[in-house]
Amino acid sequence: MRDDPNAPINVRSGGWCSDWPAGSSWFPDLFHSDGSPNFAYFSEPAVDAEIERIGLLPIEEQPAAWGALDRSIMTDYYPVIIRRYGDGDVGMLHGARIGGMSTDSTFSMPTWKDIYIVQ
Repeated sequence: MRDDPNAPINVRSGGWCSDWPAGSSWFPDLFHSDGSPNFAYFSEPAVDAEIERIGLLPIEEQPAAWGALDRSIMTDYYPVIIRRYGDGDVGMLHGARIGGMSTDSTFSMPTWKDIYIVQ
């Protein structure tokens, strides 16, 4: 049912890993109407146009533009919910004031008992 955009479900699970840690490796695949794997079947012409626009920017301007698009997608549309990272090799973002951040190799998620706020 996950692969059927007309299935009578509204939450699909999936997993994916980018080829490169850059917005051009994430956003077109996950959030462009023609992206694969676009597990949410998210289709928004304004987002498609912004993905295409950012891809044509000089490389040094792209990180800030991808960040702004990320904020827009997750604020205005919220098409995905990140539940966990799998398979042990994960990229987890965290703030500069978070200490003890490490990956639990069994669950592929933060080792919650070690995390603390840096004062």
